[in-house]
Amino acid sequence: MPVKPQIRIIGAGGWKREENKRFGSVVVGIFETYDLEGNVKIFQFAPTLDDLPVLEELINAVREVDNHNKAVFALKTKLEALDPVKTGGCYNE
Repeated sequence: MPVKPQIRIIGAGGWKREENKRFGSVVVGIFETYDLEGNVKIFQFAPTLDDLPVLEELINAVREVDNHNKAVFALKTKLEALDPVKTGGCYNE
């Protein structure tokens, strides 16, 4: 299911401000997705400072895994360009 992350800054009011007894603007993450009937569903996430280490680790892990996947794909592409390349089972020739 596709998810579209967005950042919103709420200038006044809002559940996050009241819940945490804050004043001024509040940063809220909005995650937009769709239910099985195609209707838009929105999930709001207003992280606290305690949430930031987990979110930073998630971001770092995504970057690292993506870099590894790109490196493996580049190596696969390089090897497939060699002649001859055999695919499938084991070959004893």
